[in-house]
Formats: sequence, structure tokens, C-alpha cells
Amino acid sequence: MSSCRKCRNNQKGCCSDELCVRRERSQLRRDSVPDGVDRIGALPDDLILYILARIGCARAAAHASLLARRWRGLWALLPELAFHHVTADEIDAAFATFARRSLSLLQIRVPCRCHDVTIDSPRVSAWMRAAARVAPAKFIISDDVVVRKDGSAVELPCFDRTTAITLEVLGARFVLAPAAAGDLRLLESLSLLNCHVEGLGDLLRRCPRLRKLRITRWKHELKVHSPSLEELDVEVYLHDVKTRLVDIEAPVLKKLRFASGPRPCKWSGANEFTLSYSAPMMENLHWRCFCSSKTDRFGVRWRLFHLTLKTANPLGQMHLHHRHEDGNEDQDFGQFKIIPVTNFQVLELRIKTEGHVYGAMVLHLLGLGKFIRRLRLELHQERYECSVSCPCDHPSDWRSQTISLTGLKEVEIHGFNAKGHEITLLKVIFRSATMLVRTDVYFSNMVPSSNNRCKEIYDIAEAYPSMECNVYHDSAE
Repeated sequence: MSSCRKCRNNQKGCCSDELCVRRERSQLRRDSVPDGVDRIGALPDDLILYILARIGCARAAAHASLLARRWRGLWALLPELAFHHVTADEIDAAFATFARRSLSLLQIRVPCRCHDVTIDSPRVSAWMRAAARVAPAKFIISDDVVVRKDGSAVELPCFDRTTAITLEVLGARFVLAPAAAGDLRLLESLSLLNCHVEGLGDLLRRCPRLRKLRITRWKHELKVHSPSLEELDVEVYLHDVKTRLVDIEAPVLKKLRFASGPRPCKWSGANEFTLSYSAPMMENLHWRCFCSSKTDRFGVRWRLFHLTLKTANPLGQMHLHHRHEDGNEDQDFGQFKIIPVTNFQVLELRIKTEGHVYGAMVLHLLGLGKFIRRLRLELHQERYECSVSCPCDHPSDWRSQTISLTGLKEVEIHGFNAKGHEITLLKVIFRSATMLVRTDVYFSNMVPSSNNRCKEIYDIAEAYPSMECNVYHDSAE
């Protein structure tokens, strides 16, 4: 009995040695029965359907007719139909086989990408209409389906009894069926992956019970207005995606995850991204952005390339590194201007220093958050020093600064090399954070245990008796 590749990879029951019985072996068993009775074929329909359902693959279930002729066609009565690694022609034939009825699951996966083939939009439209007729509770068309770019659209019909839909059809442009066709009145979960829906706002208005929405690789502006939406997951990663606007209005939204990738460097709208966001019931926020903001204001060019915000610890995270390149500079890490919150309490900085002085930049970022209670620095430092003429410490007036850090309670630093400018940064933080309770400093493994900088840190901390200071000789501790 043959089976789909996905089932074989996942070791589904349909592909186990016990069920993969060839026609010859089955015939031998029937011939060995003394009275000539086909005992497999004589099993009750309910039991046969139970066995076929356990296979988990419609294609393998159809091949089970090799065991007994009476099993032929029973696969079409299964409550769940998953077509893994089948051809487009086999999908057409399958839809022509089973009559209109309700399914709990209908899943379609056609291996287009691995075979370098595409499917016409009208054909996918026919599959969508056929899927709507059988009214599955959950409908998935995903994984490897690729639509030919011929300019035609795929019609999205009314799934009036479906509660969950996943559309992962690379290159597809979906258009809604006329409003007269009805609403998706029971739909609670919708995933739009690697595709586009014209009139997304109209679609959302026709989904009165929608609670979960996931969108990836969305082009141009994205507007999500929904009175019922509780979870929203948006991913924009690839260089050819040019999302200029994200507009979210969801009064009962509780969970938002937004991930965005770097904009194309030659794209005129790269600095025109706008976020409009209204979700007063928000409980869980995860904002992740691969940035392109950079600044020259700290002597050398620092680039902010990765920014993450969460509602759980740590609430604010930024990853930075120094990079030499030509181009216009954003003097204040412009990516900060689009983050959806400003009252974050935990700031985590992962800094690739490349031997440069970073104190002024850290103090600048600390000054952007007025409610920061905890600072964590993770330093990735190289063994080499920057050149004597390196401008990384210009301007150097940061060393005498005192900034307002009255909310800061905890400081944790990993990868500390105890260089002079790093000790100076500690001094600035200590005198600026008047309510500081605890500081933990973990030396880099490049710092020898005999280094007297440990004593120097303790001596500085003695001036602040209300603060607990701990120094460790290995960042791994």
C-alpha cells in the first residue's frame, strides 16, 4: 500500500509496517481462510471507518481498498480528510468523489515548490468553492501550493459553517465573493500566509466572531479593524515587502505579536512606516523589528538592527552593533519613534562593541525610557582594541553627566571587560540612579582573575551603602 511522503516522514499509522500490507499478502490471508470468507471485507462500516480515520491521510485511506473491495470509496465518508503530497489532478478527482456534507477537517497540500510547478488561479478557485460546499469546520490549504502569476484572482467563497481557515497559497490574490453570498458567521480563527486578500476590511466585517488572526508577508498598508478580535499575529520579514502603514483598531484585543523585517535600502518609503494602534484591553504584547536605524552622534556609527518589546520580562530589548557603511544617518535611532509603548520598565541591551566606547550610547538609550526599573547589558566584545585615533569616545562629555534615573532599581552586566570607560559608565549610573538597590557585574572570560578592577568596583560601590553590589569573574556564573 502506498502512502504520502508527509505521513512517512511523520511515521503516521498509515505507513507503519503493520498497516502497509501489499495486495499479495492480503490475498494470501484470504486464501488461507478455510471457509473462503472475506473476514476483512465483512467488518462493519463503523469499524472500517474507525480504522481508516486512524490512518490520518486520505490518500492512504483510499489505497486501503486493496485490503477488500468493500472498503473502496469508504474513505470519502471520513469526517476528516487530509490530502498530503498529492497532485492537483488527484485533488480534482477527490472533490468529484464525495458528496456535499459536513467535515470536521479538510486539508490540502500540493507539493508545488519542491517540484517547481504552479497552479492556475481558476483551479484554486474551484477547490475553494468545492471546499465551501462540504462545509468543513476547519479548512487548511497550505504548505507548498503556489499560484501562477497570471494576474487573475482566486475567489474566496462564503464558508458559513467553518470555524477555522488557513490559507497558505504563495502568490495568490484572493477576492471576496459578493456580499449576497453570505458572511463567515462562525469563523473564529483566520490565517493568511504568503497571500493577499483584496478588501481585508470587508472580510473582517463579515466575520463577526473572529477571535484570532494571523497574517504574514502582507504588502503595502495593513488595516485591521475588528470589534471581536482577541489575538493578532503579524509577520513582515522579506525584503520585497513594502508595508508603509499598519492600522490596528481592536477594542477587545488581548494579545498582539508584530514582527517586521528590514526595509529595502533603495525603497523611497523606507522611512515612512506608520503605526496606528488602539487596543485598550491589551495584556500580551510582543513587538519585534529588524531595524535599519543608525546614528553617528557617538563618534562612530552605531546601528540598531534588532528591537524587541514584550509585556513579560524583559519588556524592552534592543540589539545593537557598530557598523561602517555609507548612507544618511538617523541621529536618534528613528526606529524608536514607531514602537507602540514608551513606559517600558525593563531594558535589555545586547551590544556588539567591536572594542569601541559605548557609554554615551547606553546613557542616551536609558534616557529614552522614563520608567525603566531594570537594566541588563549583554556585551559581546572582541579581544582587539580600536585604534588610537578612533573617534568612538567623542564627544566625551558623557563621563561627567548625571541623568535622571530615579526609577532604576537593578543593574545587571554580562561580558564586562573592566576597561576604563566601562568603569566610568558604572560611576555615572551609580550617581544617577539614586534609588538603585542591586548591581551584578559579570566579568568577561577575557578578564584574568588577578585583575584588580574587581576591588575598584567594590570601592566605588562603598559610596552607596543602600546598594548591594556583586562582582563575578565569569559571565557564565
